[in-house]
Amino acid sequence: MLARKQKVESAIAMLNSLHGAASKRVREILRLTLAALKTARVTTDEDFRQSSAQFEKLRKIELQVNELLKRYVGVMRVLCDESLGLVSWEPRPYRSDAEFRTVVVFMNLLAAGHFPSIGECACGTYFYARSTSWRFCSTKCRERFWENSEERKERKRQNARRYYWLHKTTNVK
Repeated sequence: MLARKQKVESAIAMLNSLHGAASKRVREILRLTLAALKTARVTTDEDFRQSSAQFEKLRKIELQVNELLKRYVGVMRVLCDESLGLVSWEPRPYRSDAEFRTVVVFMNLLAAGHFPSIGECACGTYFYARSTSWRFCSTKCRERFWENSEERKERKRQNARRYYWLHKTTNVK
């Protein structure tokens, strides 16, 4: 059995192999599902009982995802070869459909509880996140995000002012 990381990276590779409208549709399903998981983490049982704004947001996302998933109709098939008993979803009508297979893989990851391991970077790519606090796909993206943030720009301005006055008053060693 493949490890969680391998399963997630394989699914992301399938997603990256899609092009055009198919890629957009699957990415939208993935984005909405990740948003639902994030919302569900902060929604308490009390919120569900009181029908709070968090619950309403979760319900709206659920309806959007299910509307997008209506497009993917499939049937379970048993493949009888040397691995006898392998069961898979096949698109209906029977055809090779990479988009359908990618959605099935992501839904299987969701069912297996591996979905929180998928992160969306600020650059728009998806990656294997070792924990839910990971926000970037690479060091390069993290640095680019930090260098372009207003907080960092303000800190650089303050340092430049301080260094200017240090050099002007010759208090530099």
